[in-house]
Amino acid sequence: MGYDSNYFLCDDGEGVDETLLCPICQSVYDTPMVIDPCGHSFCKECVKELLDSGHENCPVCRTKMIERGGIPPNRALKGLISNMKIRCMNCPDDSDISTRGCSWTGRLSDFPSHSENDCPLYMVSCPIEGCDFVGPRSAMLQHNIDNIALHTDLIIAAKLEKIKGELLGAAPGLSSPDGISAISSSNHGINELKERLDEQDREIDTLKARLLDNWLSGFFREWILAKPPYFSDFVIYRPIKYLTGPISQIIVGIPGPGRSDWEGGLYPLLVTFTPEGFERKEPPKCDFPETFFHPNVYEGNVHVNTLVEFEGS
Repeated sequence: MGYDSNYFLCDDGEGVDETLLCPICQSVYDTPMVIDPCGHSFCKECVKELLDSGHENCPVCRTKMIERGGIPPNRALKGLISNMKIRCMNCPDDSDISTRGCSWTGRLSDFPSHSENDCPLYMVSCPIEGCDFVGPRSAMLQHNIDNIALHTDLIIAAKLEKIKGELLGAAPGLSSPDGISAISSSNHGINELKERLDEQDREIDTLKARLLDNWLSGFFREWILAKPPYFSDFVIYRPIKYLTGPISQIIVGIPGPGRSDWEGGLYPLLVTFTPEGFERKEPPKCDFPETFFHPNVYEGNVHVNTLVEFEGS
């Protein structure tokens, strides 16, 4: 089937010339083929469907089609159409210009490259094995932010399967009843397997830290850009030791409330995140400086009898 003519930008404002429309699908030719002997052209898929359905005559002039050597492409017509200017075909053809979501225009031949590399509306799949998300490229960042825990579980599960396969490959008898005794007969084999397991554990810990860092970076970037008015005086700092590595701690500057002894001050709170706590959906650990004076703060920890562990402490 051909291209929808509504996507083509014509300088004269009259729309696509009828000579560029396939007589079968009434769309702009996609890979035009010319049939013998009458010389009429049709889209490649249209010709294929025509022949598969048992038709032998040209649908325009009813001349019997000849298929010796196959049906050749109409290269001149294809070249002409490939150089025509279009707008992004990932947008609905009846959408308003202001709501299309992609303002790209260019030659038809350049559209595949734009679509696969740049277009925010191009449909993509989540690269994490086991995640079934499919959506526009522009939604992928939010999808990653919303599904950190799911992606962590999927990646770790895949890692564990890989470890299992490697271990069984290194010690085929492991899955048999006497497999463990076979391995135990060699201290070298035990040490080698232990080293590989330790290495995989380190990889998994690093992966968890990176996922947490990605989530924190995105979350606080969005929070700063859309900070509620009543939090206008709050500030967030990234400790120097985390400037070049994954984030696991931030410092929040809390303004002292008005008409109190703390008015005019900006008081630091150290917020510590851990991959394990994030997986269990636990709040981060919060600490004031140990010398901070407040009736509800003792040695830097908040002590309020309405707060319990993992619920706001």
